[in-house]
Amino acid sequence: TVSSEGTHLLLATAVDALGNASSASLSFTLDFTAPVLTVSGVSSGQVRNTPATISYSATGAASVGATLDGVPFGSGDTVSTEGDHVLVVTASDAAGNSATQSAPFTLDFTTPVISISGVVSGELRNSAATITFSAADAHPGATSAILDGVAFSSGSTVNTEGDHLLVVTSTDAAGNSATRSAPFSIDFTPPWRRLTLREAIR
Repeated sequence: TVSSEGTHLLLATAVDALGNASSASLSFTLDFTAPVLTVSGVSSGQVRNTPATISYSATGAASVGATLDGVPFGSGDTVSTEGDHVLVVTASDAAGNSATQSAPFTLDFTTPVISISGVVSGELRNSAATITFSAADAHPGATSAILDGVAFSSGSTVNTEGDHLLVVTSTDAAGNSATRSAPFSIDFTPPWRRLTLREAIR
């Protein structure tokens, strides 16, 4: 049994009873190594906010091809449809060894939708405001806020009289970003007017 990978040469010689000789040779190769696949332009599990131009290749392969979402896909093609995708690259060599590499990824071009409750943009109010904020997104990331230029946590209460500006920013896993602002004012002071002397002594 020959089990060493590589190229081999078998040489056989036969001699009959009269001394006649003949020989034959056979060259063959044992290849147990699968092709090595390379994919560029996207990575497995990636969530991105731009189209993806994907290239693929295989070292030591006789053939290589790919599908995207079950449809044949050529190296160097661009994916621009928003949503979840699966790239599957397969290669095989002359010995019948094969290799497969899958790369699921997502294209997300949609910015987060920010919600603010507890205060309305442009509102003038005579009570403290307990403000909450959140962001809805298919691939959530980080959401934060500042009030009058200072970091502000959702669920906190604003009880300082005067004009205020709340700015909420959210960035999703793909890098899409959204900002929503809510200016508002708090006024605890009751109205007053100056009395005349005649009104004061009545």
